[in-house]
Amino acid sequence: MSIKNEWTEKLGLYIKQRRKNVGLNMVEASKKLSIMQGESFSRSQWNNWELGIREPSHHYYESMAKILGTTRELLAWDFLNQSGNLQTNQFDQLKERGINSSNIIRHTAIDNSLAPQIKKGDELIINTAIKSVDNLGLFAIKGNSGLWVKWIRPEIKGGFTVYCSDKDNYPDQTVDNLDELDIIGTIANINRWL
Repeated sequence: MSIKNEWTEKLGLYIKQRRKNVGLNMVEASKKLSIMQGESFSRSQWNNWELGIREPSHHYYESMAKILGTTRELLAWDFLNQSGNLQTNQFDQLKERGINSSNIIRHTAIDNSLAPQIKKGDELIINTAIKSVDNLGLFAIKGNSGLWVKWIRPEIKGGFTVYCSDKDNYPDQTVDNLDELDIIGTIANINRWL
């Protein structure tokens, strides 16, 4: 994702700090990531993350954490706590709700399709442990062009309706079963900068 904002800049500085702490340069870090992921990563891609120009996909967090000498959970929670983006009371609230830190992904809303509930720039905490749709809920869904957040509602006669608030630009969709969707998880928390 290429939305430079306060979050990506802080994340970039944090990645740079961790990389330097383990004694790697960007070329070494990107080579290690290439090997671990089985795909090619260049120094410039890693540099874009450190400069806050791009945010690494959540698919790379596990490998990045190993390269940076930590775990995925600690990488995420250390950064969130250090940057001030996740306050202690939010951490406690997630913990009280039984949400394991290893099941957390952060995502920035890219549009206003779910306004007023979620607005462009809102930071979303996604719980990847919950993918079943028993009731109406907000879910993160992997699509061809990235991650989408949509309401999913089970229907009385079977099937599901996938929708958002902006009906003009994003019409409702119906699916017979959830296997048609690549659900990443449910939205556990919404953070809005004022």
